[in-house]
Amino acid sequence: MAVLELSVLLFAATIFCALVLHWDRKKISTLLSPAKKISNPAWKQLSLRFILIILLATVAVFFSWVFAHDQYLDSLADAPLWAALLLVFSEELFFRVTVRKDLVGFAGQALAYALLVAWPFSVGFGEYVSNVMFLLFSGIICAFLFDRLGFAASLSFRIATFAVFFLGSVSGSFIINLLLLLVPFVWLAVECKSLSESLSFLGLKRMPAVKLLSDCAWLFIVSMLLVALVGVVVSHFGFADEGQVAEIIKRQGAVSLFLAVTFGPLAEELFFRGLLSRKYGILASSVAFGLAHYFYGSVVEVAGAISIGMLFAWYVKKTDNLIAPIFAHCAYNTLSMAVMLSSVA
Repeated sequence: MAVLELSVLLFAATIFCALVLHWDRKKISTLLSPAKKISNPAWKQLSLRFILIILLATVAVFFSWVFAHDQYLDSLADAPLWAALLLVFSEELFFRVTVRKDLVGFAGQALAYALLVAWPFSVGFGEYVSNVMFLLFSGIICAFLFDRLGFAASLSFRIATFAVFFLGSVSGSFIINLLLLLVPFVWLAVECKSLSESLSFLGLKRMPAVKLLSDCAWLFIVSMLLVALVGVVVSHFGFADEGQVAEIIKRQGAVSLFLAVTFGPLAEELFFRGLLSRKYGILASSVAFGLAHYFYGSVVEVAGAISIGMLFAWYVKKTDNLIAPIFAHCAYNTLSMAVMLSSVA
């Protein structure tokens, strides 16, 4: 088993180096600590560090699926959990602690990690190149986290990558939604906003239950009427292609459908209304929201999404609250998918 053999080899190599170089407790503590101090006070919050690590892990999995097409993560997923965890722990100990950046340089550390680890998981040159691409990308992120936040952060990133890959294999939409959900918090943290300040900026604020219900109701009703009107207008110009959306929805599994009416609306509202509409305005964020629905291959869907985006963004600008649009979005997706699935059936 490549996973177990490589983990034992790397762990033994780390122990050997520690004995030869006479590492004591103080030296080990120094090696595991970050090399640079953090100037941004936001990153001193463990919650924002956790969000950053999960986001980077999600980006790594997205890179694996879209660009690298590697076999490394598949091999970890096929191995026993304890063996996979032992491997990532051994890799981080050897390539981050033993093969120090100050000895071989940032590029040398990342290249050594990618070129050596890729080999046991490759059958043929093509797979080797794919594995090197992913491991080099992942290794650069690990080196960055280790340099800024220490060994615990880089190890957490490796474990998070494995966890996100596993969850993403259940539903590919989970990866996209997780990116949309986490990007606003990391974006605002870079601007030195704490987690509480970010939540307030994004519009995640309490509101009276009665007002929440009433606002959700009229947003839901107006959005349905608005999309119906847009559909009539667009169809008049020869773009009656909403049936393509129903066909795509029909092919989705139960998990993807559940995410589309729960996790998806939350992530989309946070990114497009909570962040983009405040940064770049109602029109730009709404067009971006519409284009994000282009994968359905339906002009009606894109135009409807733009109209809903403008309605919700206007509400957020007017009330400075994102809660009602989130629930209205959930209700809209639920009803839309129920209608589409029943019509296909």
